[in-house]
Amino acid sequence: FSDNGLFYDKMNSYMISNVGFGLRVRTLIFNKPIYLRFDFPFYYKTDLNEESVQKIIFSFEKGL
Repeated sequence: FSDNGLFYDKMNSYMISNVGFGLRVRTLIFNKPIYLRFDFPFYYKTDLNEESVQKIIFSFEKGL
């Protein structure tokens, strides 16, 4: 995956980017689809700094 974002505060704007590997799993709970997502970003960059990261991001969402 690759994510980019532009954030604004009252006076400035900041660009944030990251790149990594993602995995999405679909399962059923009470006959309703649920999507589990695991993201493993390995590169993170902002206008202020740049670094390699070793974090895991977990999220879930309900199907439409």
